[in-house]
Formats: sequence, C-alpha cells, structure tokens
Amino acid sequence: MAQPDHYAKQKLENADYIELRKTARDIVEKTYIVSTGAAFRLTDIDSNAFAQAAAWRLTYEQTGKVDRMPGWSWQVQYFKLRYTARRVELAIWSGETLCGLTLGEISRGRLHAKILFLEGSPLFHPLKGEVAPIATRFLYLLAALAGCSEAVIDSPFPELIEYYKRLGFTTEQKRGKSIVALKQKVVILDPSAVKVV
Repeated sequence: MAQPDHYAKQKLENADYIELRKTARDIVEKTYIVSTGAAFRLTDIDSNAFAQAAAWRLTYEQTGKVDRMPGWSWQVQYFKLRYTARRVELAIWSGETLCGLTLGEISRGRLHAKILFLEGSPLFHPLKGEVAPIATRFLYLLAALAGCSEAVIDSPFPELIEYYKRLGFTTEQKRGKSIVALKQKVVILDPSAVKVV
C-alpha cells in the first residue's frame, strides 16, 4: 500500500534536516578550536545524553545550587519536538562525558533558527566555558545552511545577555522593558556548495 504524498514529503523533509544538522556539526567539529585544546564531538541527543542530563539535576541539588537549575526537563522538551523535522538539536561531548545540550527549532518559513534550551553540565568537564560558543556556532551554521536570515537565542537569562552579545547576538527583541530574544544576522550558505573534509 502506497503512503499518501504528505507522508513521503514529511520523510524527505526529515532526512533533509538530519543531513543539515550533520553538516553543521561536521563543520563545527573541524573548525572550532577549544581554548584548552580539549577534543570534542557533536551528536544528536540520544538516550545516553538524557541519562547524563538527568544526573545534572542531582548535582544541582547535592551542591546546593538549586537556584541555578534550569526549569525544564531535557527529555520532556525533546519529546515535545521529536516529530518536528526542523528541530535544532545538539549534544556536546568530550570523550564519553556530556558537556552540554541545545534544543530549538527552525521556523516554518525558515526566517530564523532558534535556541530554546541551552545548558552546560554543572559537573567539571574539559569544555567549561566552551559550550555556549560551540552551540551558537552550530546554530549559526545550521541557520545558514537551512536558508534562514537570523539565528536567535530565545528567552536568554538576564545575567547571560552581555555574554551572548559578545558571541555575536547583538540585536535585542524586547517586550516592554524585557529582552525576550537576542538575534544575529546570518549569511545564507548553499548546502550543496559546502564540502567538509
């Protein structure tokens, strides 16, 4: 029995975004230099990442830093977006240690690619201070490859706004006096012209 055309189109779209995420990850892995010289690898989010991220919550509680614990569950947020082909998804590793996670989405009209959730491990790891730069580099490249005109950090924590601005997200989107997003213009790349060696 043949599948209806919209299912075939959805599978094709999903495959396209999987390939765009892989290309963006490959470029970051080949071009980003960690200040400490530590090696890293980038993947989609998997069950191992969920398990390590769940342990982070215990670390916040055990060290008395509950006020720094994000108000979300990675597994819950991932499952909300799991059928969204256009998701921004990244796990940042040093060896077998999960150092950071990023989750977001590309808008339907490909106007922007947006980080909705970003967290670095509260445990000691070789990529301390590198998680946000790696994640935002990935976001920028994914946006460029997908044909988006902007990369966006949604709902940035107020204490991190100046830090994100130093990473190039200098355009503020405000609601009243509150900054609800930080944006960066993107130079669009043709994925067929990008060769990762």
